[in-house]
Amino acid sequence: LDDQNRPYSVIALANDSLDKDAWFDADIYKISSSTDRCILKSTQKKDLQYIPIGRKTSDLKVGEQVLALGYPKAQDLNFDSQYRAPLTLSKGIVSAIRDQSSVTQIQTDAFIINGSSGGALLDMKGNLIGITTSGFEGTQLNFAIAADEFKEL
Repeated sequence: LDDQNRPYSVIALANDSLDKDAWFDADIYKISSSTDRCILKSTQKKDLQYIPIGRKTSDLKVGEQVLALGYPKAQDLNFDSQYRAPLTLSKGIVSAIRDQSSVTQIQTDAFIINGSSGGALLDMKGNLIGITTSGFEGTQLNFAIAADEFKEL
């Protein structure tokens, strides 16, 4: 959302390459501002790979190992920057499954830092189980919205 709490009309995305051709635009396909969820659809690239949602949240077990992918400091990315935030991987466990404001969230101790929100939370077979959202700096208390929640969006 922009400063006036309105959705951006176009989102610019890139990988960690300095190649300007790596940038592409996406439209907001579906959004729920009140629950901090959205689905983006590329307007330029038609061959993007996706990560399958292979498990229901109800099948997750507390103590199960997970992986978090993200781009810490991604807010520093822009068209003119010479800096690229590398994709990072952290490992942790499912600490709890919580219902927060009618949205199922996965609590994890996998390291999630500012800028990494919107990254994938994966099980050890590579299935998408959540989208990282937040954490409390200096703690191992981090959260991801359960992937199931995006099917209902």
